[in-house]
Amino acid sequence: GATSLPSLQVGCSTMNSGVDTHHPSHSRSISWASPTEPLYKLVNPQAVFDRLVAGRSIPMPGGPMTPVVDPAAERRRAQRKSVLDYVLENARSVQPRLGTTDRHKVDQFLTSVRDLERRVQDPAVQVVPAAACVARTRPTEAYAVASVPAMYNRGKHVTIMTDLVAMALQCDITRVVSYMLDDARSNFAYTFLQLREFTTAGSTPATMNVSDGNTGPNQYGYHGLQHGGDTNNGFATINHYMVQQATELAQKLAASSEGAGGSVLDNTVIVFGSGMHGGNHRGVDIPFTLIGGGGGVLKKNFFAVGPGEGFYVADIHLTIMQKVFGMDIKSFGPSSSILPAILA
Repeated sequence: GATSLPSLQVGCSTMNSGVDTHHPSHSRSISWASPTEPLYKLVNPQAVFDRLVAGRSIPMPGGPMTPVVDPAAERRRAQRKSVLDYVLENARSVQPRLGTTDRHKVDQFLTSVRDLERRVQDPAVQVVPAAACVARTRPTEAYAVASVPAMYNRGKHVTIMTDLVAMALQCDITRVVSYMLDDARSNFAYTFLQLREFTTAGSTPATMNVSDGNTGPNQYGYHGLQHGGDTNNGFATINHYMVQQATELAQKLAASSEGAGGSVLDNTVIVFGSGMHGGNHRGVDIPFTLIGGGGGVLKKNFFAVGPGEGFYVADIHLTIMQKVFGMDIKSFGPSSSILPAILA
């Protein structure tokens, strides 16, 4: 059956960011409703938690399965619905006076508003959670873009968000999540990470943190290190950290049983990757990791290199949509081919 949330977009970037000559949404969004409609992510842990539990019957830690109803959250929900109703009414009144191009733009806008309205409508129907479902307590952190406390801790932020993503999948609140550990172009300085020195044999901890020994904030921010060349240990250290976080999510899902069907991870596929290879802004030969069994459809414990210039990333997505999710979709972006190499 359908889940109560069609999809969920979350992330941990608390800085305003953009892309040279492009709208900031190209840096901040990896999920899009259409070529012109980004699905913006939530970075506030409290907002994510409220989205997941509002009106749903979820077993809380140490307690029985009871509906989670936050009166303040319900008031906010009613206020937002009232505002959206007002926006829809005014947009419809303007639409007849517009030309074809502008009318199309308003149609797209109205579609986005209707989607928001569906998200904030009164959730009268209780959703019975999966057996693996146990909710975490509501986070006390309320981070927001360009608004974080003086003692902001990115590591803690990531841990909380990973817990919430795991909860969303374990409780079958949604089956599609996009999770950005950072923006594509981010000047966030990972000063909390101990630098690692990498060789072909592996890596070892250094005596300094990622930011030490550099000059200027942009030089040790994530974006600055993306310009540091393929041998710069700072960029590699950040990627090493992000791989650890993907592993943490996978371990949480693997520890959650779905009975005879295996674990949550057995029935999930995590597509983990980046838009960049190394510290030279190269967008080719990008490593991607597939984690999970996809319900037994995907091959496990293998390494594959595509022929010639390699596989198209879109081929990976199309294969998963067709073979794992059973979607009747013939193409995705530039792709119209599936990849037998990743199938069991």
